[in-house]
Amino acid sequence: MPGQEAVRSINGPMSASLEAVQLWMKAVLASEPWLRDPNVIRLPFREDRLDKQRPMYIGLVMDNGIVRPTPAVTRALNITRKALEAAGHVVVEWCLGYDAELLNILYQLFEADGGEHIASFIAQSGEPYPLGMKPYEQAYEAAQKVEKPNVADYWKLQAQRTALAKKCLDAWMASAKVDGSPGRPFDAVISPATPWPACPQCVPSAS
Repeated sequence: MPGQEAVRSINGPMSASLEAVQLWMKAVLASEPWLRDPNVIRLPFREDRLDKQRPMYIGLVMDNGIVRPTPAVTRALNITRKALEAAGHVVVEWCLGYDAELLNILYQLFEADGGEHIASFIAQSGEPYPLGMKPYEQAYEAAQKVEKPNVADYWKLQAQRTALAKKCLDAWMASAKVDGSPGRPFDAVISPATPWPACPQCVPSAS
């Protein structure tokens, strides 16, 4: 959604191999994308600087209080926890606590234009709204009956977003005081990307 700057979208690789992710990052950053895209921060690839002698301190989100992962995803999280602990790292079960507020402000920011941008593309396609995009349809229909949000409303939403981001930062820093903490904030947080596992890959036969 060009022009929607309150919640920045990013491209992030996903892989079953850490080496593949590293290769992707090296290849992308070696091309110096900040010379072509003003939204990209100048940040060359940095080799691993972790202290190999110091165990990592990791927060593990098993349930965000909104959607409980399916058993398959929960099993994957437990496997990950056991592997990290076996390698000597400290893993603490954790939940941010602001997930519902984050989701609420996210939808408000995405629909701040009254759903017009998405509606224009749906109209060009001639297709109905996909099920996962029904909130945009509802926002567009509602915006036809009431006064549309103005710039002042949008600024207020962005101020709320920033205040909520500060709460999230404070929660991360407070992880230094969680039971089992080594006395510092998390080095990383692991969380499910979706509540269900991916669909099986269908590979065409060579014949």
